[in-house]
Amino acid sequence: MAAPTAEIDFGRSVFVCSKPLQVLNCASIVRHFGIGDSRLHVLTSSIDGVEEFARFLSDTGYGRLFSTVSWNLDYHAAIEEFTLGEYDTLFIEDDRVSRYRLFAPHRTQRMVLFEEGIGTYRSNPEMSLRGLRKLKWKILAATTGCGWDFGDGRHTDVVMVSRPDVYRRLKPRTAHKAIGFPGLVDELRFEAAAWHDLVVGELGEPVGRLGRVALVLAMWGRVPDRVLEQALDDADVVFYKAHPHDGATVAHEGVVSVPGSWIPAEALVGVLAGLSDDLTVYHHSSSVAFYLSGVFEDVAFVDLLDSQQLRHVLDAAHG
Repeated sequence: MAAPTAEIDFGRSVFVCSKPLQVLNCASIVRHFGIGDSRLHVLTSSIDGVEEFARFLSDTGYGRLFSTVSWNLDYHAAIEEFTLGEYDTLFIEDDRVSRYRLFAPHRTQRMVLFEEGIGTYRSNPEMSLRGLRKLKWKILAATTGCGWDFGDGRHTDVVMVSRPDVYRRLKPRTAHKAIGFPGLVDELRFEAAAWHDLVVGELGEPVGRLGRVALVLAMWGRVPDRVLEQALDDADVVFYKAHPHDGATVAHEGVVSVPGSWIPAEALVGVLAGLSDDLTVYHHSSSVAFYLSGVFEDVAFVDLLDSQQLRHVLDAAHG
């Protein structure tokens, strides 16, 4: 069983991230637990606009929060670098199957899993393996110790989540591993002015109130035109944010593409909520609906996939 929070000394810590959102989660963990030696490794191959993201981190307090920030092409490059030095705790974003098998050999005193969205709390049933593939991974999980589900890894000591109550409700089998931390929404307030200036600049320096606003959050690839038309029917202004992994833009009359696809949706929503009379966020079962549900007045979230996965997590959060 994981030790209570007060008894954990994370010591020299290594964090490996593949998304800006996860960098914010790591920043929140470092602040909350007062980790003095925190080495952050960010994967450059998985973030569109990574150069802009790197500049933002360097120019804000995040550049001083972490002991070092390294920009690595992929997981293998990050492992090659961080294993050159000594460390006590390894923070990773996934302990299922291939990720576990990649990182478990490099566990020293402790391996910690940190939140990566709603998949932390409930797996997506639509993405579940079936037949022979399911049997293959079940055998691998049993023989190698990798997690069949998030947090299941045999050598995963702690699961760091912003809503331990939700995690324990939905995952009673690994509930003893769950430890809470404030999370990315709380973290945004530490550099609130920098995030505000960044987002306002990306929106084209709007003057005055924006009226009825729609924000369309893309999956990988382009969003269908029918989604954009739906947003245009009910809004005065429609903004479009590409997925941070691909940065795929759209050219549609009346739709304004936000250049910085790497900017966390939570930061965009927070600024737009302050500029709009009302805001509707169209998304594809995005974690933004979980993190920001009930945070802002006059902000509505429309799940274009109407996924069972998100409904279960939201029900657990509100129950």
